[in-house]
Amino acid sequence: MDSLLDLHAFTCIAEAQSLSGAAVVMGVTPSAVSKRLTRLERRLGVQLVHRTTRQFRLTEDGRVFFERCKDILVKLRDAEREVVRGRDEVEGTVRVAATPELVYRVLVPGLPKLLEAWPQLEVELRASEVAINPLTERVDVALFYGPPAEVSLRQRLVVTSRFALFAAPRYLATHGTPRTPAELSRHLALMPTEPSAPFEWDFGGAFAAPPRRLWANSLVALMEMAEQALGLARLPTLLVREAVAAGRLVPVLAEASQGELALYARFPPGDATSPRVRAIIDWVAEALS
Repeated sequence: MDSLLDLHAFTCIAEAQSLSGAAVVMGVTPSAVSKRLTRLERRLGVQLVHRTTRQFRLTEDGRVFFERCKDILVKLRDAEREVVRGRDEVEGTVRVAATPELVYRVLVPGLPKLLEAWPQLEVELRASEVAINPLTERVDVALFYGPPAEVSLRQRLVVTSRFALFAAPRYLATHGTPRTPAELSRHLALMPTEPSAPFEWDFGGAFAAPPRRLWANSLVALMEMAEQALGLARLPTLLVREAVAAGRLVPVLAEASQGELALYARFPPGDATSPRVRAIIDWVAEALS
């Protein structure tokens, strides 16, 4: 930092052609400016200014150095302006990783609104069934369920959602609508391959487990199976709102279902104030609200 201040003092002297003029520009005393010039000349091992009782005049070395210093300080000021502007402007590329159902059912449909709001923003989406670590996978924001295992990550709770059973109207027309968990034994269950909290079927107590014929390790697949009238799927309500609104799925035993899904946005600590990261998280939260 002192080196930059020395360069700044020298350029002020060269432009003002006096210590007092440079001091006014820098807001310091003439003696402070003189000390910086002396220190700079000593470090470079050359004389930059001819000093007389009436004026300061650049030496040949000083003239060459002055031109280089101007370029350096202009680039530094441009860099500062770019960083300051970047605190408020959303631009550049942001890489977002999320579960497939979020990518296909939430993020992709919401892209037009995001791109309209931020014309300078570029978005790269990455779908993954396995939680991605932004610190190791070159991702700016990772949207996955539950808190991160990597303690060095920052996180923000985006939304929570209750679970319910869903089925296609055609399935219910054929098999009937269960009114209590005990009636599930007469229905077909669409199950996660490795059910674990909060994805396992949970009704707050013992219930008659339905027959299981189809499994999938993807919520997208379970939703598609349910829409094809292949059985009942236990899904987060926030992910099936569009299918319910369109009449492709109907909630079943919504009040009896237990468990809640928490969706977190995870990002590297250094990106906590990034306008791109903030914009993405706010966009996802709004899309799921």
